Amino acid sequence: MQNRVTRGRPANLPTFPNQFMAIFVYPLSIWGGVLLGGAWTGLSLVLGATLYPLLELLPLDNGKGATGQASPRHFRVLLYAYLLVHLLTLGAVCRLVGVQPLPWWQSLLLALSLGTMTGSVGFAAAHELIHSRVRHERILGQVLLAMNGYLHFRIAHVSGHHVHVGTLYDPATARLGESIYAFMPRAIVGGWLSAWQIESARLQQQRQMLWCHGMIRDLGWQMLVVMAAWGLGGGPGVGLWFVQAACAIALLTSVDYIQHYGLQRLVLSDGRLEPVSPRLAWNTDAWLTNRILFNLGRHSDHHTLPHRPYQELVSAQDLPQLPFGYFAMILFAAIPPLWRQIMDHRAILVQATARSRLLTDAARNRRV
Repeated sequence: MQNRVTRGRPANLPTFPNQFMAIFVYPLSIWGGVLLGGAWTGLSLVLGATLYPLLELLPLDNGKGATGQASPRHFRVLLYAYLLVHLLTLGAVCRLVGVQPLPWWQSLLLALSLGTMTGSVGFAAAHELIHSRVRHERILGQVLLAMNGYLHFRIAHVSGHHVHVGTLYDPATARLGESIYAFMPRAIVGGWLSAWQIESARLQQQRQMLWCHGMIRDLGWQMLVVMAAWGLGGGPGVGLWFVQAACAIALLTSVDYIQHYGLQRLVLSDGRLEPVSPRLAWNTDAWLTNRILFNLGRHSDHHTLPHRPYQELVSAQDLPQLPFGYFAMILFAAIPPLWRQIMDHRAILVQATARSRLLTDAARNRRV
């Protein structure tokens, strides 16, 4: 297994982000559920748990064979368009439940359906934007994170996860044998604590005052978001916002769980940890996962070059591969015995291969 992802600008790239237009399936299904009413308000939730995993089994083109030169501006415009649709949908639904009271079960279904959009496409878009080298795009990414009450993710992910991935210091790396139910509270609480520690260290290093602490500023922005939900829909609007945020956070944490499960950095002969490498992430070329989540399944390449735009991420067939796309893998993760049967032997093989290569390299260096 080669531990490398091709660097530089890929030669064959799509000319327009047609394949990523699938991101609008989520808001369309939410509005379809709203218009149909009744149990249909849970349409997006049901589709994500049934139809989408099945669709990924279809042998459709996953974009690897696309030709032409990319137009980066088109791909960024698509991100901005989604952000606008995201904000309008979230705001409109909060307003809807405020002016048109629904039965509690219908409001719950609607909130959970909304959470599937904000927790999948929403977090994927935010993830792309907070890694941008452009300041205004990072701000837009923070706006999306604030919509789910998860602003600290920008700190915990960029300055924490990408540095400590594959170690016990990274709460977003799931350990071999750890169930998703044990991982989720550890990752959520650990991510918040990690962001607080990172910001505190920055403040101390730069000798800034407490009110410059990013986590404290974030708390103020989150309060404004809750106030906006109250202004749009009163108590029902705030309730819906909290439920969709909880659903979105659970969905994000589930994706974190499957992306690095059981992959740990090894200890070198001199006692140091091996450097961050592409083998520390699970990859998938499942077409729907990558089209809806901005190529998030090409995760090794993302960890190799975090600032690389989503449309330029390349496939990594010679690196750890998930047997199915994210939609199916999240369902399997919900059943720990089934998950371990599917994934544990794969993770053990990846670790054993990496350890063997490490020993071989060490022996070769000693001979030299």
